[in-house]
Amino acid sequence: MGDTSMTSGIRTATDQKIYTGRAKLKSIHLSAVSSSAAGHATVKIYDGTSASGTEIARISTQVIASGSNSIEFDMHGVVCNTGLFATLANVGTGVTAAYSVEFS
Repeated sequence: MGDTSMTSGIRTATDQKIYTGRAKLKSIHLSAVSSSAAGHATVKIYDGTSASGTEIARISTQVIASGSNSIEFDMHGVVCNTGLFATLANVGTGVTAAYSVEFS
């Protein structure tokens, strides 16, 4: 049987526990939309069950005024021993963002 992947599903909250326990981080997807001014969004992934864990990935995407952008970051199965935790920050007036984390 092949390597089965799981997903966090689409998340929009700022601090989210994705998974508790050993996991292989496969990829991170981030999308941001601006309804007015330019800005950006950043998602950070930690090996842990909170943002006090070890930061293992950080991706950002910029958006122009009234625009959108998406980015995918392939993590190639990086092993996280404690769990997966994510933080999301939006910067800019009217910027909203969403992300998903794929792992096994």
